[in-house]
Amino acid sequence: MAIATAWFMYRGYVVSIPIEPTRYDLVVESDTSLARVQVKSTTIKERGRWTVRIARRKYDAETVMNAGGRRISSPYLPGEIDFFFIVTGGGEQYLLPLSATNGATKLTLDAKYAGYKVN
Repeated sequence: MAIATAWFMYRGYVVSIPIEPTRYDLVVESDTSLARVQVKSTTIKERGRWTVRIARRKYDAETVMNAGGRRISSPYLPGEIDFFFIVTGGGEQYLLPLSATNGATKLTLDAKYAGYKVN
């Protein structure tokens, strides 16, 4: 989270960290708006490309009971977050709007996401 916080602050954004549990890690403020950012990192490469899990875990008792005691991965939904800030084990950084993930729970950071690379 420190890399993401520094990245936004260096660019003049005001960064806030929620003190209560939330589905996002940071709130980023510009002159015109606020954005909820979920920070993810990865050290996993598959076929030479970074992969990152961007799922959230459902923690409610009903889900856990229905899954035989396991937590279920679920995609983030519109209204829960606005962006993912992703840091790879190689130091690359990406800022992806939630809409670019199309409801995925895992991404392969290939050419499709090259336009979202920020460093």
